[in-house]
Amino acid sequence: MSDLNSAAITGISYQEEKQELTVMFANGRAFTHIGVPGATYEAFMAAERASDFYMTHIRDRFTKV
Repeated sequence: MSDLNSAAITGISYQEEKQELTVMFANGRAFTHIGVPGATYEAFMAAERASDFYMTHIRDRFTKV
């Protein structure tokens, strides 16, 4: 987990060996996306606005489990 610049996203965790990205939201929901490359995770963590990055680069591009 890390500090994020987002009111909607409260946490992010990433399992590199499985390429699984879990995103936790302020509303209590969490989604795990599979097949997320490490470079995408790193860009997400460095994004100026985490919620915009999620919507554009992750939400509809990687399968949720």
